[in-house]
Parts: sequence; C-alpha cells; structure tokens
Amino acid sequence: MTVVFAAKLNSLPDTIALGEAADISDLASALKAGAGRLAVAVGSGGSAAAAQYLSVCRASFGARTVVQTPMQFVLEDVALRDQEVWIFSAKGENADIRAALRAAGKRGAASIFIVTSSQEGRLAREANAVGVKVFICPVADPKDGFLATHSLLAAITALLRACDQCASNLGQSLTAAFKGSVGDALSHARRARLKTIFATLRKSDTLLLIADPRLSPAATVIETSVWETALLPVQKADFRNFAHGRHVWLARNPDATFVLALTGTLSAPSWLEIRALAPPEIRSAAFDYTSCGRFENAVAAVEA
Repeated sequence: MTVVFAAKLNSLPDTIALGEAADISDLASALKAGAGRLAVAVGSGGSAAAAQYLSVCRASFGARTVVQTPMQFVLEDVALRDQEVWIFSAKGENADIRAALRAAGKRGAASIFIVTSSQEGRLAREANAVGVKVFICPVADPKDGFLATHSLLAAITALLRACDQCASNLGQSLTAAFKGSVGDALSHARRARLKTIFATLRKSDTLLLIADPRLSPAATVIETSVWETALLPVQKADFRNFAHGRHVWLARNPDATFVLALTGTLSAPSWLEIRALAPPEIRSAAFDYTSCGRFENAVAAVEA
C-alpha cells in the first residue's frame, strides 16, 4: 500500500464525523417520499458504487431502483413518467454526468436529485441553476485521487443516516455501529490480516471476483480499483453466472488464478460448492456479509 493511499484510509473516520454532524433531514425526506416510485440511480467509477448503495438502501424499505452508468442513462432516451432520478458524482466535473442531468430533465423525471461532495462542481452549479435538489456530502479530504475513498464513504454515511431516519421501527442507529466497524476495518491488525491473505497475489494472475448480487457496491469498488491501479486483470460475476462455463478458465489456469468471493447467508452454499469442485491449487479468499443489508454493504464497501 502506498503512503498516500494509506493516508487516505487513515482519515476516513474524519469524513464519517463530518457526515454525522451534517443535516440529512432533506435527504431522508426525499428517500421517504420516493419510496413508492421506481428510481434510476446514475453513476460511474466510484460513484457507480454509491448509486448501487442507494439501491440497497431503497430495497431495505421495499423500493426498487435501476442502476445505470451515465452513458446507459443518456442513450436510453425513454420517458421516465413517474420515476425519480438520483445522480451521483464526487466532484461533478465530467461531461457524461452533466449530460445525465440534462437527459433526466428532458425525459420528464418526476424528481431529480444530485448527490455530490462538491458544491462548486459544474454538476451542482448546473443543477442549482435549474432548481434541481443537490445534496452535499462533506468530506475531510476533497482529493480522492483516482480511487473513490472519501467521496464514496461520505455518500454511504449520508444515505445510511437518512435511512435510519426513515426506518421508524429501527431500535438503534446503524450509523453508530458503522463508525465502530470502520475503525475495526481500518485497524493495523485488520490490514495486516488482509496483507497476509493476499500476499501470494501476483501481477501475472487473474483475479476472479465472485460476489453475491446484493453486494454490488463492494464488488464494484474492488473491480474499479483493481483496473484503475493496474494491479492485475479482474473478472467480476455472481456465483451462478460464474458457473456457466467459467470453470474452463479454472481448469486450464489453476496456478495463475486467485478467486475472491464476497458472500451472504444465501449465497455462501454456492461458493462452498464451487470451492469444493475447483482445482485444489487455486488460491482463494472469502468474506461473508450475512444478510447483505445496508449496514453490511456499508462495511463491505470500506473493506473493499
């Protein structure tokens, strides 16, 4: 791990602290008001993981969300009717995400919401100019680099807190538990364990990332980060899709394959069966996130 990236991780608790102090009442109201509508969540790169996390949050109170990249959203060009659109971007400077904002208005979205860390970004300024609601998620370090760290955690913290407010039957705040889990995930002991788990990973390997579909935010963070840092080739699939023909790669390249499995209670049996049938020399690591709910997904994203 580079010194710069380690520093980014070390200061993540500061971003959580800012998120805890921020007023998220408007965000909670928007989530609650839209619970009966289909939503489209738009994002790319690290912001795609944030968009997927919105889907997890909305699913926790029975709402359905379609997650798309900005290009998918812009090119679809179908009337949105009673649907709402959530657009995620760390800084809001890219042309594709601003095109998504304009497309949402053109396609007649019932509501449009922007989630960003930059009030001064082009996306936020353009949204403000046309009366679109902008939610600012504060960050302790505004410079993510090219890997989403603080901006992603800021969005996750805001959405987790907003869901806490929406869930009237919730006995305790998940945000407080999340803060403790982040501390555990970022501890020296945890990092040392992860370093040991992945010590044999080589640049010449192929990383097969097999994930429970309900853990898409964490899987997206890993896949995006591995490609953006040029660590090694990575292939992402869920357990059943992986089982359709991917075994040929395992059979022919057992010494050059590392399998990373992200499981939940319902998908763990599929992984255990795959692991039992795969060549024994294949290296692997598995991380289980039980119910794969919004809390578990928040923790998984940090560990990713």
